[in-house]
Amino acid sequence: MYIDALLLLSDSQAITAATNSTNVIDLGNPDVKRRVGTGEAVGLGIFVEVAATGGPLTFNVIDSASSDLSSPTVLATVALTAAQMTAGAKFFIGIPPGQGRQRYLGMSESGTGTVTVSAAILPQRGFEEWTAYANAYAI
Repeated sequence: MYIDALLLLSDSQAITAATNSTNVIDLGNPDVKRRVGTGEAVGLGIFVEVAATGGPLTFNVIDSASSDLSSPTVLATVALTAAQMTAGAKFFIGIPPGQGRQRYLGMSESGTGTVTVSAAILPQRGFEEWTAYANAYAI
């Protein structure tokens, strides 16, 4: 599965405190045509790169009228323990159809643990078969 750079919310983001994703998706004019999850099922794919330590973490798919994701609406959420977030683990948070009524889509994280993740909005189809491999080149 290819991950579109425009749908990437976090790229190797080290989470040490409550924060938002490093990137946001601009849905443009938030009219009926732009509702996320209508049609093919989509959601937030979370890929653990460095195993979690400490307490549990909660991940939320959020939308907001502001690009800094202030005053967000939570569309979907999952709470994970550090034991679940081993290196290489992946989690999918489905976005209910018809969501995304505000312009910007992102992810928020909160909790007492630390972890490094990448996250992107992806189609649910094929998510479980997706595998990440270390790159074999240096730039």
